[in-house]
Amino acid sequence: MNWYSYVGNNPVNNTDPTGLAYNIGGTIVKTITPEGHGGVEYASMRDLIAAYGGELSSEMTTSGGNSYYSGSAGLIEFQFFVMEHNKSTKRLSLLGRYNNWSSANIHKSEFYTENNTNYISVEYFCKLMCEMGFPKKVEKVSGHQAITKLRSGLSGKIGNAKLEAMCMVGQGLLDAGYPVSFVAGMLANIQAEDSVGIFESSYYPSYEALPNYLKFMEDNHNYREAYSDGIITEKSLSVLKTLLDELEGNNWQKGKFGLGSVQWTGNRTMDLVNLYIEEASGNDRITMDQALVAECRLMLQELTGSYRYVYTNWLEKNKNNSSSELAAENAASYICLEYVRPKNPETKAKERETLAKDIYKIMIG
Repeated sequence: MNWYSYVGNNPVNNTDPTGLAYNIGGTIVKTITPEGHGGVEYASMRDLIAAYGGELSSEMTTSGGNSYYSGSAGLIEFQFFVMEHNKSTKRLSLLGRYNNWSSANIHKSEFYTENNTNYISVEYFCKLMCEMGFPKKVEKVSGHQAITKLRSGLSGKIGNAKLEAMCMVGQGLLDAGYPVSFVAGMLANIQAEDSVGIFESSYYPSYEALPNYLKFMEDNHNYREAYSDGIITEKSLSVLKTLLDELEGNNWQKGKFGLGSVQWTGNRTMDLVNLYIEEASGNDRITMDQALVAECRLMLQELTGSYRYVYTNWLEKNKNNSSSELAAENAASYICLEYVRPKNPETKAKERETLAKDIYKIMIG
């Protein structure tokens, strides 16, 4: 299926739909391969500098096409200048250790600018840094490899249905261009929540302990017997849609319930069931594989639509360190608090930070 159709054919951060990335000394750097550039793999200057331990303090691009970056890596101050040299080349200069200059002419095919972001050939940049005394182990990583590692690393540790849900969602988000750290945060929340297609449980210690919306469902729709802890593959989609239409008519003020791997409620439950119906292709029952695809679609729609701010806000707070265990932990917490919103969110956010850190290590290991 074409995941781009759910992100307006415009992957996040203009990343390559193959999910290709480089592991540079333990830091994942996403790449792009624009058409018409001979298959050269580019990464943003900002991301590459960060991968080598650099923290930018200044970044500027002039109207003439020259770019300037300054910052530090440990005790070492550095400056990068990318300047027009002639019609076919640019000159990349690095002022680093001992304040010695290192300059090299870069053919313009090694340099690329899009949406005011400067990209440079990963191969070229890493070679230059090695020559300057900053060697790093560099290896190519794909989204498919990350998911293979995830499946292998968690096999036997969690249920098969949940693992397949995580792999499906993870692959979809990677294909849509999200960094591994953010994906790990999302997957940590899925691991902590109920499985794909599972209905919210109404098995509380007592009736009085039920939230009011579930009391309404128990009193008016026999929810415990009909749906509680049930799975969507065993339910009639048409009957469920009729129930949701009724609840929506009351603006969800009286009754609702959670459904799916993120336990969507209210209007979001309706969105999910509509996607279930689409994936079922005219059948009144849905298969687990179809339910997995439907939930992936909804996550992608929300995170690139009404909930896109979850990603952009996280990225802004982690822009200098977006490929790290800490960034994965931050993603898990932020997604929990701003997207999943479970009961006792603060406590659960902390638990999911630990899961995200472990998932991230598995995916890049």
